[in-house]
Amino acid sequence: MSKLEILTEPDPKLHEKCKKVKVFDDKLKKLALDMAETIKENHGTIGLAAPQVGNQIRMIAIEYDPKKYLSDEELKTCKEKPIPLTVLVNPKITWHSKEKEFGDEGCLSLPDIEIPIERAKDIHVLAQNLEGKKLKIRASGYFARVIQHETDHLDGILITDLSKAKLNRVIFMGTPVFAETILKRLIKSPYHPYLVITEQDRPRGRGKKIFPNPVKTLAIEHKIEIWQPNKISEIKTQLSELAPDLMVVAAYGQILPKSILEIPKYGSVNVHPSLLPKHRGPSPIQAAIITGEKTTGVTIIKMDEKMDHGPILSQAEFPLDANISYPTLSDNLAHLGSNLLVRTISQYIIGNIKPIAQKHKLASYNKLIKKGDGHIDWSKTPEEILRLIKAYNPWPGTYTMIHGKRLKICQAHLENGKLIIDKVQLEGKNEINFQDFLNGYRENLDFLSKI
Repeated sequence: MSKLEILTEPDPKLHEKCKKVKVFDDKLKKLALDMAETIKENHGTIGLAAPQVGNQIRMIAIEYDPKKYLSDEELKTCKEKPIPLTVLVNPKITWHSKEKEFGDEGCLSLPDIEIPIERAKDIHVLAQNLEGKKLKIRASGYFARVIQHETDHLDGILITDLSKAKLNRVIFMGTPVFAETILKRLIKSPYHPYLVITEQDRPRGRGKKIFPNPVKTLAIEHKIEIWQPNKISEIKTQLSELAPDLMVVAAYGQILPKSILEIPKYGSVNVHPSLLPKHRGPSPIQAAIITGEKTTGVTIIKMDEKMDHGPILSQAEFPLDANISYPTLSDNLAHLGSNLLVRTISQYIIGNIKPIAQKHKLASYNKLIKKGDGHIDWSKTPEEILRLIKAYNPWPGTYTMIHGKRLKICQAHLENGKLIIDKVQLEGKNEINFQDFLNGYRENLDFLSKI
């Protein structure tokens, strides 16, 4: 037995109608065993359909043992009975009860999405086993729901096709690497943007050459239309004519007026990398490191015209390790936020999430970081200086001046409460170990007496 790779949306195979199985051989049995192994290896998974693993045949596998997934405390209140491994070939639901009920459903092919779906409470199923013999099954409750979910896969139907949580016209706005991660996740979700709005291309590097930003590069790769207005107000009329369903914003770079935010049917949502109302502003990730937070996180808000002020749709926490630097924290929060966003959208647009006003009196603010902000004040504590080094890595970088030149402090750590410098870079030179720098630099370094 081996674990199989799961196809995820928007793979076109997930939307194809599967063929009836006519040959019952060892190949079919092996696929069934591999599907059973895949269910076990994907914690919390109960059912799997053959097209989800790239086989366009009408076969599903189901297995559920609450003891494997639930704690002892959760088992006390669990109403669902165990489902032994059940493989159904060519299943056909021959009868549905009139009584129906809603239940939250997830899907391996739609990661991080959970949608309430209405299903028949009781069903009758006609199928075959792996030997080709006929099976008649009467299923109720949870078992009936799983069978209905998996047989939908055989007809190319996903839960997003059945739910009211379907959006056809999503716009994404963002610019840097953080936003690129959010866009990647949206592209793989049912909320694939049809338009990307991003900042204009700007010169970068020593040669000041013009390069596309990370979001534009990704949009080009996926053939998504791109707009790059100098000012967002320039495209108000065009946006209104598009009649979008939803606008998703992540580190775009411009303040968006109310007249723009309210154009989409469901408004505009923002992925903000802090636990709002803490750290409102343009540099929340750096601010969390500099202030020595023990916990940070991501907030999804419905945007209003004030900066990071809109009501909260959802939040997720992230423990802040004392050794983490900006690039790593930014990447972690981007992935956390991207998954939270997809889950939130599906619940928000069907009315399961009601926006909750922020506690504005508890709000804190951060500033836009400038190049000179990395100049180290050696009167600060070693802990404060180290946090600054980690927050401003790689830009603007932290530095001290020695004999008219910048000495960039690239890496450092604490040892018995003392700041130990590991790597430095003298203006115009390459990065080297600090000890090697000391060995080759003959002039007095005044700042060493202050740490």
